[in-house]
This record gives sequence, structure tokens and C-alpha cells, in this order.
Amino acid sequence: MGQVLTVTEVAKMLQLSSSTVYKYSKKGVLPSFHVGQRLRFLESEINDYIREIIFDQRNKSNSMWKY
Repeated sequence: MGQVLTVTEVAKMLQLSSSTVYKYSKKGVLPSFHVGQRLRFLESEINDYIREIIFDQRNKSNSMWKY
């Protein structure tokens, strides 16, 4: 298991507001879990999420040029 991150740390990593991180977590966009009433994230899962976004964006931009 990797490092456990707080909402604030994830918000900084993704350059989002804390409220957006909460919203993405609630919608299931960002994988998260609770420790008591505190929301937490695994750094490895956030890094996977970032890689997915990059992969998706690259695929979309590449597919624009395929006729």
C-alpha cells in the first residue's frame, strides 16, 4: 500500500479546489476511502487517474487526425 493523501494534497496534485476533489470523490471519479469521517486517497490510485487522463487526451487528439 502506498502513501495516503488528504483532500488538500490531492487538490494540489491535480490543481483543483478541495470542493471539486470532494465532488469527484462522491461521483466516483476519484477513488477514495474514509478514515473515520475523513476522506483519504491512495497516491498510487491518484497517479493512475492522472495517467488515464493523459492517455485519454492523447488518444482523442490522435483520433482527430484519422480520416
